[in-house]
Order: sequence, then C-alpha cells, then structure tokens
Amino acid sequence: MYKYQISISSRDDVPLFGPPLPKPPIFTFTDREAFRDFFFAKLINSESAAQTSFYFSKKLRLGRRAILNDLALTFFPESDDTDVLA
Repeated sequence: MYKYQISISSRDDVPLFGPPLPKPPIFTFTDREAFRDFFFAKLINSESAAQTSFYFSKKLRLGRRAILNDLALTFFPESDDTDVLA
C-alpha cells in the first residue's frame, strides 16, 4: 500500500491558509479522492495567500503597472512621457 506524507512550507510573510493538515499528515493510496481534494484546495488557497504577502503583491503591482503603461503608450502615442502613469 502506498502512503503520501504531506508537509507545508511558506515564506514568513505569507499568511496561514487552509485546509489544515490532518494528524498525522499521511494519506494512503486507498483514499485517493480525499488526497486529491485536499491537495487542490491547499494549492488554490496557498496561491491566494501568497498573493497577499508583501513580496508577491509588490511584484504583481509592478507587473500591472508595466502592462498599463505599455497599453497607454500603445493607444496614446502622442504622449512623449515614457512613464504615462507617473
């Protein structure tokens, strides 16, 4: 019988996210659906939590700013300013 032992790690600035790990954090091959449901919920929640951390939110803001600036320069080329959003 196969067993999967799960552990979670994240940066200090990422808030806690669910679902909590079962005790003990071991899934057997026979409860594949429970493992799949837990794993996908944990992945989705971890991505959402990471996006609220300072490190990732800063990168997202910079990326969005660059995209908006590129759109503004593309559709309003008469502006000589290289950073339209400044």
